[in-house]
Order: sequence, then structure tokens, then C-alpha cells
Amino acid sequence: MPRLILILLMFMVTAVASGCGKLNEKPVAQGEIRLDPGALTSLRAEADAHAALAKGDRHLTANYGITTLAPGAPNDEVPADWPHGLLVIEGTSDDGDYTFNKRATAYARAYNRVILEDATAPRT
Repeated sequence: MPRLILILLMFMVTAVASGCGKLNEKPVAQGEIRLDPGALTSLRAEADAHAALAKGDRHLTANYGITTLAPGAPNDEVPADWPHGLLVIEGTSDDGDYTFNKRATAYARAYNRVILEDATAPRT
């Protein structure tokens, strides 16, 4: 019986310790989206956009730079009359990690094109 209690106690400590890493992770700021750098691919972006549309979510994705840019939108700008919101990819900036920014821009471009194509499609 004492062995069983010891095993259960070790299991509980391990379970709690494995979840503690997330406690130190800062929350995502309002208006931003946190994406795993490994997920910043055009195929993933298109799949994410289709999944968002299926849920009725039509926000655009943007990057921070000198200004906030929405790659894939006309002139990379959020349309002035866009009522569906915008989420900026966390960690992007005009002077940040070049590779991350380049991948985030490609992701946003592919994502936004799917969203904008759906917005301009005729409704039946």
C-alpha cells in the first residue's frame, strides 16, 4: 500500500510539473494572434482561413511593421470598410527576426487571400 501511495504521489507531481510551463507563458495581447513559427506556411494559412470561414470568422491577419500591414489585401492595407476585424501576428515588427517576419507575411498573405476571395464571392 505505501508503494501505491508513493507511485500515485509521483504521478501527481509529474502531472502538475508538466503543466507548469504554460503558467509562465505570457497571455496573447488583445487584437493579436500567437502562431507557432513552424506553422507559418501557406498551406496552413489556407487551412486556417477555411476553418475560420466555416465558423463565421472573417477577420484578416496582419503584421506589425512601420505600420500595420495586411498582406494580400489591396496595397497590403485593411480595407477601410472591413467590418470583420483584424488580428496581428504576435512577434512581427519592422526590426525583428527577418525569417519570422518573412514567414509571417507569407502566412498572412495566403490567409487573407482566402478570406477576401470569400468576401467578394457572390452570395446565392
